[in-house]
Amino acid sequence: MRPTHVVVNFSESPWFEDGVETPFEAFEKKARQIAWGSTEGYIKTHVSVFFDNDAHFACRIDLQRSKETCFYSYVQSRLDFLRTERFNALPDIVKASYRKSTDFMELIDFSDVLNLS
Repeated sequence: MRPTHVVVNFSESPWFEDGVETPFEAFEKKARQIAWGSTEGYIKTHVSVFFDNDAHFACRIDLQRSKETCFYSYVQSRLDFLRTERFNALPDIVKASYRKSTDFMELIDFSDVLNLS
């Protein structure tokens, strides 16, 4: 499934307008610009991402230079966490809950949006 558009439900950044539907590629580019422009801390941004199969995924992205710069990097950081000792040390019930969202994330096809400038 491919992401098609994003609605920013809330953001600490004045550069996002809450409730506006934005094409996915445009959101990713803007999110990266905002993250790279951030000089300290992170910018809480609650989004709903919609996909070409009518599914959607809501989350909070903490936009920052060093980690989450867009939805793609948010997803990658969560999937990377699955391969850590820290994840393996979690109680099974916590791992199962985490896997619910990451199972969904593993179905996302970012192939059309990986080369965004």
